Amino acid sequence: MTKLFDLDSLSTSESIPIPMHIFKGHWHPSLSESPPMVPTDSFLKRPHILLPDDYDADKLGSWTHGDYLIKEAKVYELLKQHPHPNICIYYGCVHDVDHITAICLKPYGWLMNAIWERNPVTITFDSCILIGEEVGLSGKVGTFGWTIESMPTITLPENDIYDLKQISKFMKGKHW
Repeated sequence: MTKLFDLDSLSTSESIPIPMHIFKGHWHPSLSESPPMVPTDSFLKRPHILLPDDYDADKLGSWTHGDYLIKEAKVYELLKQHPHPNICIYYGCVHDVDHITAICLKPYGWLMNAIWERNPVTITFDSCILIGEEVGLSGKVGTFGWTIESMPTITLPENDIYDLKQISKFMKGKHW
């Protein structure tokens, strides 16, 4: 039986504020602003609020959800200059004065670097890295068993081609 959680039982003296920089990226005027009235056909992609127990935002090289939000917005800015019918429409970023709070999209499309059996179609570009660049500390390179190496260090087209072949095998019941 599920036990209900009583929010009133939390002590404010024991509360630890969550640093907003973990969940919000720093706004930059080079990014497009979403329309003031968000289109009705849009999806507001917001960062995840859940963190792993061992997450340490102060650890050197740690990427925050806000960092990934900025990274993804920059990819959409580039794609906006080269639209394609199979990639979702990017309306821009929702932001308060200093921080991006969401990315406004018309959701549909095939994307890369996060393709696996539970996520064959996705609406995220936060794991995209230019061809030939080091993966670096961001570490978003797919799922173990669905990548060429357990942890690719360089972004290559072969990585995504391999992932797509794995999806094809899985869909045909031939994976593993």
